[in-house]
Amino acid sequence: MEKQDEKTVSQMLNENEETAMEQSPIQRKLQRTAVKVRELRPGEYQKKGTITAVLEQLVVTTSIYPGIRTTSNLQQNMFGEEEFSAEPQEYVSKTMRVAFVNVPEDKTAEQVQKAIPKNAHIYRILDNRPILSDNQKNAIDRGLTTLDVIGDGQALRYPDLDENGKPHPHAGELILFNGKVQYKVNMFWMSPKEDIDYRGKHDEYRTPKIKAELGEETINVKAEEKSVEIDVDNPQFI
Repeated sequence: MEKQDEKTVSQMLNENEETAMEQSPIQRKLQRTAVKVRELRPGEYQKKGTITAVLEQLVVTTSIYPGIRTTSNLQQNMFGEEEFSAEPQEYVSKTMRVAFVNVPEDKTAEQVQKAIPKNAHIYRILDNRPILSDNQKNAIDRGLTTLDVIGDGQALRYPDLDENGKPHPHAGELILFNGKVQYKVNMFWMSPKEDIDYRGKHDEYRTPKIKAELGEETINVKAEEKSVEIDVDNPQFI
């Protein structure tokens, strides 16, 4: 993702901001820019009378961790965390989400942009099995594609470059979550919509290609503490 002027990004984020307070010691603040049209272009299997709009939205997540953890799910503490001197730690992750939407082929980028509400979202779905829309299920039933083809395209992998623009040491490798394959899609919604995380709720599915790649590997890949989870939009960190 190209670097953007910090002041400009801040101004854009203030136009469309949401705060997510979770029932956990970790507090997260999520900010989004408005959804923008990057370009209009024909796809490989473009439907007649349509053209693909490539949409993008910058998502900035600020995670605030307590300076010290003195309790757990098994043990309490007679002193509150505010009585300890450790300062909370703050980490910021910026990701550019991209979604693809079919629009009438006679529309211009300007017309498509005008039709997008200011509070529209590009939301994320994560799962341990391929994520299927009704259209994709229908295409599978008609023999136009397969679950494995879709799954191979959705499998979450490390990018070619790391956050510093250098070759990623694990480029192209699958990103496992608790030893399981992750699948991800970004979808466009005309109004605010929260991300959906099905990981751990469904049985894991591995395509033949993924099975061959992993073999019997069941390494438990955990995210680094500071990043909360793998950055599934821009997975150097998450």
